[in-house]
Amino acid sequence: MDVAYRLYRETDIEGMVGDVRRSVAWLKANALAYGVNPDRIVIGGGSAGGHIALLAAYTEGHPELTPPDTRGVDTSVPARYALLSPITQARAGCPPTLMMQGPKDIIAPLAPAQEMRGMLERAGVKAALLVLPQVDHGFDLIAPAWSPSARMSLWHAERFLALMAA
Repeated sequence: MDVAYRLYRETDIEGMVGDVRRSVAWLKANALAYGVNPDRIVIGGGSAGGHIALLAAYTEGHPELTPPDTRGVDTSVPARYALLSPITQARAGCPPTLMMQGPKDIIAPLAPAQEMRGMLERAGVKAALLVLPQVDHGFDLIAPAWSPSARMSLWHAERFLALMAA
């Protein structure tokens, strides 16, 4: 299912993660009607959507990333940045993770993704990082039907999901 989350001005990042969590909960509740296995739901996204997807997957049950009316949050800047960074949430028990990125990404540098993959692997989490040569941020947005990088990323995503399902 393709779901949307609210954007800034309408909500903050905690609200965005909450929107993803509500979508997953709805899909699990309606899984039978859609022929979905509620125990095999994959969350994905690109750019900010990838960040939100990682936070939603890595912080399941985290009290500070529940809807605002049911939490008390430490809003100091360092604590908030740590809470909202997927790399600080990478630990044993996180779901298998596939990240795709270009080495020339000017918005999200490659080094943190490499560090996170290493952290996940050391924690025993199945993790892969596909580095696509010569691509920048949002490489899959323009002409994905014929873009070699977009087609390669789709091929690898399908293989990763097949391996995780096996």
